[in-house]
Amino acid sequence: MSSSPLISCDVFVYQRAAVVLFPIFYSVVFIISACGNSLVLYVICQRKQKFNSTSIYLVNLALSDTLFTLALPGRIIYYIRHFDWPFGDLLCRLTTLLFFANTYAGIGFMTCISLDRYLAMVHPHQLQCLRSVRVVRRVCCLVWALVSLQIAPLFSFSQSILSLQITVSLMNFNCCLDPVIYFFAIKTYKKRVMSLFKDYLYTSGASSKMTAENSSSNT
Repeated sequence: MSSSPLISCDVFVYQRAAVVLFPIFYSVVFIISACGNSLVLYVICQRKQKFNSTSIYLVNLALSDTLFTLALPGRIIYYIRHFDWPFGDLLCRLTTLLFFANTYAGIGFMTCISLDRYLAMVHPHQLQCLRSVRVVRRVCCLVWALVSLQIAPLFSFSQSILSLQITVSLMNFNCCLDPVIYFFAIKTYKKRVMSLFKDYLYTSGASSKMTAENSSSNT
């Protein structure tokens, strides 16, 4: 009886492919991201009109992506040198910090943009105060503050493995934000959810009423 081959989760099993594919992949990402985000920042900052809510969110999102792009050359060299980091512990932590900061900030500002578009399309008059420049700037400051809190374990613990695990666990918490984005960004999804919720309330109310009537009739 032949034994079946074991399946391993060790990423180092595929070192030969990684040292070729990852530098190429991150080089392409670096070029596209550097050009694209620089263009976004240039076009938005060159506008003669005043910044609106959407443009402020986009600038912050582009800044987050730009910071992450600055860390890509080090990651490319890391793979070219066969998983060897030559720049010391501080830059290693800084690169990891920029990676997670970009992930958190991207989720936060994409959520803000979705909510901003929802307010602009569904409540163009009632809730315009939430789209004012002053409020949007405060929201952006709040997002960056939350990002700073989420990546703080990378520098607050001396044990890098523990801090990385805590940061990853906080990052995984963001997956619960996606349904919120869907709810506010997609009208058909919102209508369907509200319809299901109303049907559930109606069914629950009807069943409880029937139960009460049956109990009263039995007595």
